Amino acid sequence: MPSTKKFIIPANINGGINPIKIPIVKMIEKKMKIKEKRESQTIEFKKSLAEIKEILETISAFANAKGGTIIIGVEENKEGSMKGIPGIDTKGKIMENMINEIKQNTDPVIFPSVKTQKIEDKDILLIEILESPIKPVFTKSNVFKRV
Repeated sequence: MPSTKKFIIPANINGGINPIKIPIVKMIEKKMKIKEKRESQTIEFKKSLAEIKEILETISAFANAKGGTIIIGVEENKEGSMKGIPGIDTKGKIMENMINEIKQNTDPVIFPSVKTQKIEDKDILLIEILESPIKPVFTKSNVFKRV
């Protein structure tokens, strides 16, 4: 079984903050293999945390649609399948910093579920975004939607 770390934050319910548990990455709970996944309407691969602009755009798009999961630390082929797993450094306050970046750059504020997982001895970051009940969700004054 892969090792995982869970980081649960409050969810925004009816305009207030309530500490409820947000569902954590359904694909892992169902024991589906990430290596067999392809990008889709609900799955997006990112190679590194340096792609923060694209990560925020994807968060906006997922929140404005049916939700989805961003997997960071995974390299993709042109056709959207997994090419490799360079992994990312998850030491320190990586998860906390990512959550803060998302909260500071989304309007209405998105509270994601974030956790790490080891694959082939490399850490990846999983960000699950639920569909927002309040739309549109902006990031840095722009709105994005999956097409």
